[in-house]
Amino acid sequence: MSDILNNPDFQHVRNMKKALNNIEAKTITIKVIKDNKEWIGKIINAALKICKTYEWISLYHMSKKDRDSFKQIFKNDVLYPEDIEEIIFRNKIIYKKGE
Repeated sequence: MSDILNNPDFQHVRNMKKALNNIEAKTITIKVIKDNKEWIGKIINAALKICKTYEWISLYHMSKKDRDSFKQIFKNDVLYPEDIEEIIFRNKIIYKKGE
């Protein structure tokens, strides 16, 4: 159990959820960095509040426009919580990976 708690990806998801605790917005903006590529788009807040480490987040929690742009950049439709670099709400960064 302590191995899981010390895993940086587990801590990332845990800290990300903590940052979302008091956010009641329907959608939030996320910044994703994978394979040295960056994407910024909106996702339904509830999708992040229930996500688990290493469990993919369905892109259907995004608008079609954001989903299509995500697929165009990353050439697939898989998003993991570990890929989220920043969470932005009302033009403020409320979560940044590693901080």
